[in-house]
Amino acid sequence: MPRPGFLNEVQKEEFEKAIEALEKYLQLVPNASDRAEVEADIQHMRDILASQPPCCEPLQPGKGAIWFTNYIGEPLHVDMSPYVYEVPAKQGDVDGCLCPQLDPGHYTLVIQVGGGEGHWEVDIVAGQIWPFSLEYRDY
Repeated sequence: MPRPGFLNEVQKEEFEKAIEALEKYLQLVPNASDRAEVEADIQHMRDILASQPPCCEPLQPGKGAIWFTNYIGEPLHVDMSPYVYEVPAKQGDVDGCLCPQLDPGHYTLVIQVGGGEGHWEVDIVAGQIWPFSLEYRDY
């Protein structure tokens, strides 16, 4: 399921305009009775803007994306026929990251790492980023 906190470019522009307008309001009315609430709203919008995936470019019109985060020290081979990708391995404290933009639709992911393979189904929706992460766990 796409993370609802991720914004498309139109939403980002609207948030940026709202932040600018609210900051201007606080400059013009320094003793505003709702100052604390307005400052909280500004911070909330900044937090949302900062939540964008680090390796994802702004979405092109009509495109969706899948955001791969690789927490392991081996690259991931991703087959999303007709597309094939390699998600870089984690390097030190920096996770591997890849964010390909795709046409909306249903995709089957076949992910290979080491000697293992996994299969996932995903529906890409225009204007949304679908997060996918992989890590090893010791059980």
